Amino acid sequence: MKPGLFVALLLMLSCPAMAFEPLDKFLPVLPANLNEAPVVFTYTAPHSLQMSETGKTALIGTTDQGLNAAFYDAATAKTATGIDFDLVYGVLTAGDPPQNVTVLLGEDRFAADAPTVLTAHGYTTSEIAGLPVLSVGEDYAPSSERVGDPLGSGVGKAVRLAIGDGFLLRVAATEGIAYVAAAMNTPDACVSCKFWKALLDALNTASGPTSSLDAATGFTPPAFFQPSDSGAAPSELPQYGLVILAATSTDTSSTAHVAVIFPSVSDARTGAKMISDRLLQQPLPANVQPSTPRIAITPGPGGNIAVISIDFPADGAQDGVDTYLNWLNQIYGRSFPPLALAN
Repeated sequence: MKPGLFVALLLMLSCPAMAFEPLDKFLPVLPANLNEAPVVFTYTAPHSLQMSETGKTALIGTTDQGLNAAFYDAATAKTATGIDFDLVYGVLTAGDPPQNVTVLLGEDRFAADAPTVLTAHGYTTSEIAGLPVLSVGEDYAPSSERVGDPLGSGVGKAVRLAIGDGFLLRVAATEGIAYVAAAMNTPDACVSCKFWKALLDALNTASGPTSSLDAATGFTPPAFFQPSDSGAAPSELPQYGLVILAATSTDTSSTAHVAVIFPSVSDARTGAKMISDRLLQQPLPANVQPSTPRIAITPGPGGNIAVISIDFPADGAQDGVDTYLNWLNQIYGRSFPPLALAN
């Protein structure tokens, strides 16, 4: 397999970019079978999510305790891994463990010291699909001897790393590197990429040219099915496709967004109004008065995209993220009325 496109990608990511662009580049690594993936990806810009009590950073939307600890104590993590987590500006996780893919995006050479440090800690070097790879552990197998490795998710998971300037990709098995290389080298084979890109483009437009993407999660409709024994009335929402929930911010505001693909412009208008009304009925950060939700409808592949955005004033810098997190908690608890669908 020729690694040319993949290597070119590494070079393209060697400088910090607007937050939406790296997601576009890595869409081919998202799960191909959307029927098996209610939650398709999460993205976090870790240094936009500071914990107010400590000034430390938190990585939301992930159960990876190793990475959480690395961002919380970047100095210790750098000694252990050679990776400067203070220079990481985005983390993308796609798929479900143990076959998930994690991508760290950062400033030039944020992981330049990793090969030296990690080989000293037992990692080996090899070439997979034409890419230099650092490895430790048997495929998918955890080891109690590596519980302290920040790259092993805090439980000593096996690690396979492909590193380039501004880029680090992590999987738990050799086959994962080969899969990612193949996906990135054949982006036209990605059937769902055009839909995800259209959603991200619509979010970018709704956020404005000076906005930063703080966090985002991509879903398929099964994530919003109501349990049959919930007692809830069937949803009146028009049927819809892929969904992204996101939090963005500028110097003057923070915003929580819902972006949804509907099959027609009339469905998009009807659905967006219903979602907007229902979002205002959800709990919001204490003592916060958000703006009336903004609605934008744009054409997209397979239908029309509705973006519903709730803006918060600048003095509530975390309000957009807090609202987004509240929505996520409801979804994971199988109860998010704004997007609920009958199962």
